[in-house]
Amino acid sequence: MKKILWTGLWLLSLGFSAYAYEIDWNVFVITGGEARGGSWGMVSSLGSPVCGKSEGGGYCETGNYIAVSGLQQTGSITLQAMVVSSAMVRLTWNDLTDEQYYSLSRDGIAIASWLPCNTTFYQDTFQLKAKTQYLYEITAYKGTESVKGTATVITPESKDNFIPYHNLFHPAEGEKVSIYYKIENACPVTIKLYNLAGELVRTLLDENKSQGQYWIDWDGKNDDNDLCASGVYIIQIKTDTFKDSKKILLIK
Repeated sequence: MKKILWTGLWLLSLGFSAYAYEIDWNVFVITGGEARGGSWGMVSSLGSPVCGKSEGGGYCETGNYIAVSGLQQTGSITLQAMVVSSAMVRLTWNDLTDEQYYSLSRDGIAIASWLPCNTTFYQDTFQLKAKTQYLYEITAYKGTESVKGTATVITPESKDNFIPYHNLFHPAEGEKVSIYYKIENACPVTIKLYNLAGELVRTLLDENKSQGQYWIDWDGKNDDNDLCASGVYIIQIKTDTFKDSKKILLIK
């Protein structure tokens, strides 16, 4: 008969699942010492408890199956969402000790994947809209195990009709300027970029738009699809009811 001896299987930071099927086994699980106050530790075999109070920092059992898991037993994750503006939400969460990475989603769509294990905040500025409810979910992963946390926010009424985000950017590294604009009534809208000499660099938009909130990106290229030189550029918007302009800095 085969026998397997597993030692040093720490339950202080359970982050895996271990299974042994259709064989005899002998396993010693180290629990990190007797629990205070006589509380009970738990190791389960296919959902059934197989251990009680740990003695001398461990528990020994024999049988046909064992399943020890998981990340969900190491603690919970709490996600908090704070509205910074109608187009920015700051997300923070408590850092778990046993995760490998995090991912974030908004309304079921991923907005950030493979965030490092020591990350505890993220600023969402991806095409948010004013006076809109959003459901955020964070997932911490360790192997096949995961824990989740959620938070809901409602963005306020926008005080601005025109906001460029990431206005210091490196287009050669794939970064873009994300431009938010709001139209109160249906009308023609133009969004153009100029250099400091007043020369037209790129026409991003020139069309009729209905009432609503919109986003458009600039990838740092001119109308000839060439990457612009490093420097300061002016983004200008014109509608029937307002005109505005903002400076951005392009860095190569």
